[in-house]
Amino acid sequence: TQCLAAGGVWRKAKFNFDSFPEAFLSVFIIATGDNWQDLMYEAMDVVGVDQEPIRDNAKWACVYFFVSILFGFLLWANLFVSALIDNFNRIAHDENDGKLLVTDEQRVWQQAMLLATVHADNSWRRSPPETPWKAVVHGVVSKYTFDAFSVFMIVLNMVTMMAIRANPSKSEDDYQVWMGNTLAIWYMLEAYLLIVAMKWKNYWQSGWNKIDFIVAVSGVVGLLIPDVYESGVGGAFRMLRFLRLFKIVQVSKGLRTLFATFLSAIPGVVNVALLSLLFMYIYACLGVALFGDMSSDYLGAALSEYSNFVTFPKAMVSLFVSYTGNWQGYFTDIYVDDRCYENTSLPANVTCSPRYVSIFYFVTYVITGVFFLGNLFIAIILERFSFCASEEGVGGSGESNFLYATMTLKRVARQISRSVREATKLAPSERQDAYVEKRRARSKAGSGTATPSTPHLSKNNSIQRASTASTTPASASPHGDFDPFDDPTDEVIDTVRSNLEEIRAKTQSPIAVEDDLDFEDVKSALRDALPTQDAASLLAAANAVDRLPRSRR
Repeated sequence: TQCLAAGGVWRKAKFNFDSFPEAFLSVFIIATGDNWQDLMYEAMDVVGVDQEPIRDNAKWACVYFFVSILFGFLLWANLFVSALIDNFNRIAHDENDGKLLVTDEQRVWQQAMLLATVHADNSWRRSPPETPWKAVVHGVVSKYTFDAFSVFMIVLNMVTMMAIRANPSKSEDDYQVWMGNTLAIWYMLEAYLLIVAMKWKNYWQSGWNKIDFIVAVSGVVGLLIPDVYESGVGGAFRMLRFLRLFKIVQVSKGLRTLFATFLSAIPGVVNVALLSLLFMYIYACLGVALFGDMSSDYLGAALSEYSNFVTFPKAMVSLFVSYTGNWQGYFTDIYVDDRCYENTSLPANVTCSPRYVSIFYFVTYVITGVFFLGNLFIAIILERFSFCASEEGVGGSGESNFLYATMTLKRVARQISRSVREATKLAPSERQDAYVEKRRARSKAGSGTATPSTPHLSKNNSIQRASTASTTPASASPHGDFDPFDDPTDEVIDTVRSNLEEIRAKTQSPIAVEDDLDFEDVKSALRDALPTQDAASLLAAANAVDRLPRSRR
């Protein structure tokens, strides 16, 4: 009454429950969980129809909002996300063979990153150098204690960097310099020891080692030229030390899985991000056309001189903020001008009638952009995490294990073919002399026995071993005890030849066997011979395949 007598206009809250459409809109805002508490506070102040609100007059109204949050936001919204993810995984695996939202080229990149992250090449640990002092270094570096000490130094580096603060005392500054030099010396020493033990070629093949080497080089520069830290590039040299922290990812199985998830999810995330940008572009153009005439006096909670719908760039900023949250703030400012609720006279160009078109604009944007496209990021990450976890052994064997085994077996086949060609160039007497000399060398090296076990493929393409078993020497090839000078029995030759030709026939490959095994043949043999895809089966399959070129001599 006092409001009307003073010439004012009585206005109800922007979002209320006076009618079904208005109540539906209010519940939608609550279900999204965006600034729902503002609606609850207004409801708790309600007194009656056309009566001025009183603070906390209806406290029990909060129960309605708590229940709405429980069933609308926590239950319904998460069920929506679960249904989206479930259908995404079903379509991705059943209909597209895991290629949904990624191209064939991106799929290859995913597998390459996964192989590089999950399957580290540790063959150098089983092949010590021949030089005595290098062999000693190799023995030290190959031990678990060396890796554990490296992790300890990384943690020490983390603690040291945590102690950095503005305006340090002289003692703190001296401590940072001393610890920085100590860590730099250790990084250089570690890189040197690894290069000696692994050889430069093997060392540089690892991306982690490349990062370590860059950090070590930066430490050398810092020690030789201390003034570099005081120059303009000093900050960059200090930042290089942070790269060392990624070493923990390499030694931690859980962190390695998360890192592999991040890498393998990049193609799908990029594609969804581009689709989201296209969606925001369309809505930004539409927003400028619908709301570009709003006043520049921004008094609301979200609209400002930097974030509005007057120009396209500012509209993109507003939509990006709405995409990540706080969409209700922009909707509130546009739906009804906040100046309509001030106790002052309104400018002539301000209208207080609701912009109903904003309801359609923001509701469709939230449902399509935030709920669908936004949750696709979650679906991709969860799918890739499940896949990467399986590659680490959490959920069983996976695709990258098969690819890694295929690549390993391909290298074995090349080594076998090369050895066979060298052996066939010798005369029978020379071959026998080489055979005796090799056996004598093995005996001197303490290999244990001169008769290796002979795994072979049975008629059902499973891996079996011959009845004769022996201990594999530590210095033997990681892919088995292949020796081109061995004289396999006719029974073994016939069995291996028969089964491998059977595998080749399944893939419609020629029966004739060449000295250089074809990659597709090796992959086919691996697919049939390694149903469990474990390390023991890989070793057995490699030794079985190596009998193929030997049987052609």
